[in-house]
Amino acid sequence: MTFKSKTERIKEAERVYIVKQILDSSPNLLHIEIEWNDFRHCSQRYSNLQHVHLLLDRLCCQAKEPFDIDRLNKLAPNLCCLEISGGYLIFNENLLQFIFKIIHRFDKLVYVTLNKKDLYRSKPANKIIFKERLIEIDNGRLFHSKDIQIRFPQLDRLYIWI
Repeated sequence: MTFKSKTERIKEAERVYIVKQILDSSPNLLHIEIEWNDFRHCSQRYSNLQHVHLLLDRLCCQAKEPFDIDRLNKLAPNLCCLEISGGYLIFNENLLQFIFKIIHRFDKLVYVTLNKKDLYRSKPANKIIFKERLIEIDNGRLFHSKDIQIRFPQLDRLYIWI
C-alpha cells in the first residue's frame, strides 16, 4: 500500500489523524515512509512495522539527537531496517553517540541508512575519521562481535549492516 500526500497543505493535527488511521487499520503493514513529526504523535505500538524510513525536519540536524530513539522504539519495537533522510545529519561526535544508541536500542535491527536522499558531500578524510571513531566508540562490545559493514557508497549516505 502506498499513501502519498502533499503534507504542506494539510494541518499537522489532520496529518497525524490520517497517519494514525492508516496504521491502526493496517495490521499487515511492514514498511512505511513517514515524517517523524507526524509519526511521533501516534499512540499505539506497531509491532508489525519492520522497515521505517523517517523523514526528518531540516532543522533537526542541529539537535544532539535528531529524533527520540526511545519513542521510535515504543512505536516500532520490531524494527529491522531504519532509513533516515530529510534533515542532513552532520558527521560529528553527537551523531556517533546517536548511531550507537540506535544500534543498541533495537534488538532486531540489521540495517541503518543515514542521509538517504540528501545530496551533500563531505571530504573523504572526514568519512574515514567518522568510521574509525564509530568503531572506536564501541570499545569492542558490538562491532567486533558481529560482521558489521559500514559504507559511504556515494555523497554523505551512510549504510550500516549489523
